[in-house]
Amino acid sequence: MWPYMVHLASATFLAYAHFIARDSDLELSAGLVLVVVNGGLAAYIRRTPQYAVFKARRRAKPLRNKRVALQVPIEGVTSRRTMRVEGRVVWVSEVYSDAVIVQTDSAVSTTTGRSSDLLAIVPAEPGDLFVNLLEQGTMRVRILLVDRIYLSAARGNPLARAPNRRRKVLDIGTGVASLERA
Repeated sequence: MWPYMVHLASATFLAYAHFIARDSDLELSAGLVLVVVNGGLAAYIRRTPQYAVFKARRRAKPLRNKRVALQVPIEGVTSRRTMRVEGRVVWVSEVYSDAVIVQTDSAVSTTTGRSSDLLAIVPAEPGDLFVNLLEQGTMRVRILLVDRIYLSAARGNPLARAPNRRRKVLDIGTGVASLERA
């Protein structure tokens, strides 16, 4: 919210300076800076999710600590074979991205030799939200293999944000997440 207010205040000041400083060098420079500030404001507004999206992501917060079963693809996308992986949701993103991190009961290993007990799931369809998983019980998701540093960075730890500390996220494929009813 504060970048919006800063952009708006500076745009108002520059428009006033542009109007007051007619026929001078200040008019030209104020006009150019006004164009740059308005461009930055437009980019900020387009990149920031709207309030309705924030509200929907907050409604997905009860997903934390729920049991989830994932149908994970094995042997590539073309194989239709899946493996059932069960786990517990340990983190739900609320603000900038729609992602959920699941801690599995046993570690998942890949053919590349990487293994982890943390899987990040993101909606497979654009515009889908995890509120659908709470309401319907199942949802198509993309499944990513992540490590503990990724979870720490997602929770906001500034020490874990260094790119040399994190391993690359491995995309396992598209699967189905289903909520286990207690």
